[in-house]
Amino acid sequence: MNVEISLEEKQDYSKLVSSLKLDIPKEILNKKKEAFEAFFDLDVETDPLYAKYVDEDTFSIGKELTLESSPLELSTELLDKINSLNAVIVRINGRLVFSKFPRSWTEKGVLLLDNHKEILSLGKKGTTLFDEGLKEAKKNKFAALNYALSFHPLTIIIPSRTELEEILYVIDLDFPEMGTKHVFSQTFIFIGEQSSIKLVREFHSVPFKRGEKRFWNDFYLIKLEESASLKTGILNVLSENTLFTGQIVLRSGKNSAVEWLSTQIGSKAMFLKNYFYLDHEGAELTNYECLFGDNEQEMIIVTKLQHLAPHTIGHTYNRTVVKDQASASSIGIASVHRQAPYSDSNLIESSLIVGDEASANSFPFLEIDTAEVRAGHSASTSKLDEDLVFYVMSRGLPKEDTEQLLIRGYLAPIIQKHSVEEIKFLANKLVQNKWDDNLEEIVSLISINKEEI
Repeated sequence: MNVEISLEEKQDYSKLVSSLKLDIPKEILNKKKEAFEAFFDLDVETDPLYAKYVDEDTFSIGKELTLESSPLELSTELLDKINSLNAVIVRINGRLVFSKFPRSWTEKGVLLLDNHKEILSLGKKGTTLFDEGLKEAKKNKFAALNYALSFHPLTIIIPSRTELEEILYVIDLDFPEMGTKHVFSQTFIFIGEQSSIKLVREFHSVPFKRGEKRFWNDFYLIKLEESASLKTGILNVLSENTLFTGQIVLRSGKNSAVEWLSTQIGSKAMFLKNYFYLDHEGAELTNYECLFGDNEQEMIIVTKLQHLAPHTIGHTYNRTVVKDQASASSIGIASVHRQAPYSDSNLIESSLIVGDEASANSFPFLEIDTAEVRAGHSASTSKLDEDLVFYVMSRGLPKEDTEQLLIRGYLAPIIQKHSVEEIKFLANKLVQNKWDDNLEEIVSLISINKEEI
């Protein structure tokens, strides 16, 4: 049984939660209620794709499932894939269904939580995650709705002085048979001082009926303490039926280091906001963004980099490819505040247009409030060189293979900058899959007992 949530009229949030039979601590319930009210107060302009693609008046939230009652059964193929990984978390429609950590991680005190009470039991650490999440969620419409309607906040806690060598895979699957076409996923990650982790997040869809629309909203908050390290890759292969909106918030500690690669090729329309805060002295972020749209895909990515302390380093590199009737906009804003002298900030954005109907725009901005700073930005947009296409085709390649070769060559330098070989391999494979059209393989990974829905 689904619960319908009006997008036009404010509802009694407490009654809404009560109808879902959810046991949420009062402290968290009040924060969620505040976010729910903020959704109605926020202007639609905070999410430019909202008015264009969301034409319904209600959202539906499906029934709660547990591992024991879930109608989903992981197939042999998926189990084989999971068993080949030493550290993996699987979520379906934003709900945890499987997890596996090495024994050494458990011995070191690594925690995986998806329950509000468990997160609150962490004390100040847990409260801080919820407070930071609410503060950031109230900045745009769908992030506020996500905060209010995500009831399974996946939370990963890495204790201080913990170095994790294995890559952690968080695999998010969208499966329409779960009874609702609206997916809300929420993830909190806390990395203690002098700790390090390598992380891959994957978003996948199964094929849907032609014309069926899906909506996925993701909220992702990462907090690093002093000298912590994060090396991560995000891979989006959602179906062309899906509207994906997401908000990423990163708060960095003193002398922390983050290496970030976002590879976006999926979804009908994508609107992604990145908020990167270099809060403390010596914090460093290197952000690589790789976008590839075709057919009628529409992609918007906004990256806001805030230098808030001295000697911080923040570099963003973006490469975008659009073909057919696809469109993409990349907006980068680097702000070096008065209290952040001797910082280093750089934005480099470039786009490649294939064909006459695609369009791409890049908008890098610098906001400098201190004289002692090293900062720069650049943007370029170009069309695929027809002479180069002709030259490669003259060597015996058909046009489609030629375009594929040149596009992969254009995106490769961004991907290859990442230091983790496995993440580079996955990103390159994802770009290759753009031509292989093999998303249907994911359907073989899941079997479903429809009688239990």
